[in-house]
Amino acid sequence: MSDGGHPGGATNQGLVQSHGVSLGCGTLILIALIVMIFSNAGRDAKKDLEPLKKQLDVIEMRLTRVEKMMIDKLKEEQRQKLLDKAQKK
Repeated sequence: MSDGGHPGGATNQGLVQSHGVSLGCGTLILIALIVMIFSNAGRDAKKDLEPLKKQLDVIEMRLTRVEKMMIDKLKEEQRQKLLDKAQKK
């Protein structure tokens, strides 16, 4: 059977679809930490992880700052809306 054994001569060629995977930054950092821990069995893991911990601390501080800016902006927008409503009355 030269038709791949499928009725009507149809084959599965060209029907295979690939699905991409998207990983977030936190997931990639977690994977990197796991790989680092298990690949450095004979080394001082605490010493090796120190630069990553510092980077995570910096990222956390930046994220906190961005969250605060967003909250402040939302509060200002809400305050401005209330003022606009009060002026229309």
